Amino acid sequence: GLATSDMLLSLNFLFSTAFQMSGRVINQQDHPKLCSTSGFLTQLFVVQTDYWALTIAINTWIMVGWGGKYAKFIRDSVGVIWAIPWLLSITCASVSLALVGYGDVGAWCWFQNDGMSLFINYIPRWTIVFVIMTIYISLF
Repeated sequence: GLATSDMLLSLNFLFSTAFQMSGRVINQQDHPKLCSTSGFLTQLFVVQTDYWALTIAINTWIMVGWGGKYAKFIRDSVGVIWAIPWLLSITCASVSLALVGYGDVGAWCWFQNDGMSLFINYIPRWTIVFVIMTIYISLF
């Protein structure tokens, strides 16, 4: 899941870079739908990386911390485990698109509002970092 998400994020950046190198600019004025799509995909896959790291940590905690008692549950719930990061990141990217939209920030489109970027990206990211640290520290 994490590798797939990172590959798709890279392809989104590759497309944006190729578009820029061809002499065209992805911006809200000239290409509003392309800018919104690029911003949506960037947001989708950037936050999904965080959710995948958290999912991996939680599964590690369950498998190692609880002695593997729930290994069957994890094996039987692979679809649910895969769906959670996707649902969270799709929801986050959709809400962001609906509330503020995405605008030109250079080579791609993303949040132009620093406050929204802080609220949607960095506060949850640091919360996830501390949860992951707590999980791994508790395993030692």
